[in-house]
This record gives sequence, C-alpha cells and structure tokens, in this order.
Amino acid sequence: MLPPEYRDRIVADSAEGRVVLTILDDCVVGFTAAEWTIVIDEIAKIKNPSKKLRNFKRKFISGSEELTLDKQGRVMIPAHLREYGSLDREVVLAGMGTYFEVWNREEFRRMLAQQDLEDVSEELSECDVNLPI
Repeated sequence: MLPPEYRDRIVADSAEGRVVLTILDDCVVGFTAAEWTIVIDEIAKIKNPSKKLRNFKRKFISGSEELTLDKQGRVMIPAHLREYGSLDREVVLAGMGTYFEVWNREEFRRMLAQQDLEDVSEELSECDVNLPI
C-alpha cells in the first residue's frame, strides 16, 4: 500500500491511478504516468547509442509495467519485479522527488551503511550542485 501523499500524486496525474514500475539499481522504481512519459522522451534523445546504452534501455524499458492502484491505494508488484528487487515481506518505500523506490529492507539498510556522503562531494560539485548543508 502506498502512503497517501504518493497515492494523491499518482491520482492527480492519472484519474485511473496509473503508475509505472521498472527496475534500476537493485530496486523497483515507480513513476507517475506523466513522469514516465518524460523519462521515455529523455531516453529517446539518445542518438546512436552504444551497446551498453542499448542494453540499459532494454532492461529499463522492457522491465517496466504500467499498473493501476486499487481502491485502497495498493498496487500488486508483478513477480518479475519482486524477484529483481528481492522484495519479500519487509520492504522500504523511499521517496526520491519525482519518483519512488521500493527496496528489500535489508538491502536498503546495507546500501545506506556503505554510502559515505563524502564520496559524492566532488561529483556534486562537478554537477554544479551546492547543497547548503
């Protein structure tokens, strides 16, 4: 079941409550239908992609499923997505701004424990991102 703020955003985007789920970084990623259209449009901008990018597109796009929330705001994650994300009984729903991620709870904890925020400071600077923290 999605929290109310996610459900409200999905329903505001699509009266039917459509959401697109796909795979990325060992988790299941969810987009509203409108955000998914933006993602697909951005990927379509890639001209003469390398084999690596073609394979990314295959995995990312062909792994996607468009689903509809039920009346209680639930969505049944298809088996191939649950398998990819190792989603069992204990999951974490992580809001990421314009999308959300569904993680295996233990894998999410492991990922966070391994992430050193200092590791990204140079990369953030190269992207011209200056966080006020």
